[in-house]
Amino acid sequence: MSDRDALAARIRRLAPGPAPAIEAVGMLKESPKDGTAEGRLFRIAYKSRAHPGCDLACAGAMAAEDALRNRDRKVTGVLLFERGWFLQWLEGPARTVLSLASAIRTDPRHGEMQILSAGATDERRFAGWPMRLAPPSGPLADRADFGAAAAALAFDRAAALYREECGGEADWRDLADGFVRDLARAPEEAVPDLPPSALETLSARAGFVDALCAALAEAWHASALSGFEVTLATVRLNRLLLRAGRPATSLAPKGRVLVLAPYGCTEIAGAIAKTDLLRQAGYSVRMVPWVSGAALDDAVGETGSCPVIVYAGRVGIGTKDAMRGAALAERLSARMPRRTVLLGGRDAGPLCDWSHRLAFLAQQLPRGADPAADPALRTRQRG
Repeated sequence: MSDRDALAARIRRLAPGPAPAIEAVGMLKESPKDGTAEGRLFRIAYKSRAHPGCDLACAGAMAAEDALRNRDRKVTGVLLFERGWFLQWLEGPARTVLSLASAIRTDPRHGEMQILSAGATDERRFAGWPMRLAPPSGPLADRADFGAAAAALAFDRAAALYREECGGEADWRDLADGFVRDLARAPEEAVPDLPPSALETLSARAGFVDALCAALAEAWHASALSGFEVTLATVRLNRLLLRAGRPATSLAPKGRVLVLAPYGCTEIAGAIAKTDLLRQAGYSVRMVPWVSGAALDDAVGETGSCPVIVYAGRVGIGTKDAMRGAALAERLSARMPRRTVLLGGRDAGPLCDWSHRLAFLAQQLPRGADPAADPALRTRQRG
C-alpha cells in the first residue's frame, strides 16, 4: 500500500460516515521535499467533549503539555475550550498530525470526537504556537452542537489573536484615522491616493480597508462625521480600490466563488478587497456588485454549485447594508438549500481570513447529517 493510500485509510478511520463533498485524501499530493505524502503539510480540526470536571485550568495545562511535545514533532496549532467542548486545530507533517488525531480519539480526556475539517495546506496558520489555549470564542458560546461554520469563525478569531501577538500584520489604525477625514471632507481634486504602504501586498490592502471601515463607523457613531460624509468617503474608497490594480486569476484555481453585493449597498470596499485576496489565494472569483433581478439569476445560474458570499458592508452606518445582505443571504439559502451561502460584512471577521475559511469548509469531513448552522455567517448546508 502506498503512503498516500495508507494516509487516506487513516483519515477515513478518523472520520467515519458519508464521504465528504471534497475528499481530503485527494489533497494529499506528493511533497517536493521527499516525494511522499507524509511530508506534506497537513491540517486537522476537530471537536470533542471534555471529560467531566475539566475547566479552563485543566485545558490550559493540556495545551502547555502539548506545546512542549509539539516542538519536536514540528506541530503547531491552537486549542479552544468552552461549554464543555474542546475545539482544536493541528497542523504539521501529515503522518504526525494523523497519529496525534488517532491518539486523541482514544484519550479518556476526550469524548465524542468529530473531525470537522482536514486536508493538505500550503502554509501554517499558527506557525509560532506549538500549542496555545486561546480565549473562549463567541460562536461556540451560542450553541453546544456547533458545526464546521461556527468552528471556522472561531479559528478565524484565534488567528487574529495570533497575528496580534506574533506581529503578523501592521497596525493600520493611526494611518486610517487621518485618511478617513480626507476621504470624507477633501475637495474632489484633493482626494489622496491609497498610501504606498497599504498597496505593498493584498493582505496589507485588506488590513487597511478593515481599519478604514472601522474608523468610519466610529466617526459616524461619535457624530464626528455625518452620514453624508461617511457615504461620500465609502464611495471614494470604492473608487480608489477599483483603480488600485487587480491580481490575475489563478490558472489552476482551488475552486470557484461567487461574491454578491446587494442592490443599494453603499459600501463595497470590503467586497473588492475580499475578491482580490481570494484570487491571490488561487480561487476563481466572480464578483457582481449591486445585483438584483435578472442579473442575480444569471450570476447564480452560471456559477454552478460554488460557495456564495453575500456582502453586507463593513462600515455599518445604520443597518441598511447589513439588512440588505442578510435578506439576500436568507433568500438564496432558501432557494438553494444544498449550496453554501455565507454572509460577509463587519461581523464576519477580518478580510484576510476568508481564504482560510473557504478552505476549511471545502475540506469538511462530516459525520452523518450535521448541518453547520452559524447565525453569524448565515450558512445553510443541508442534505
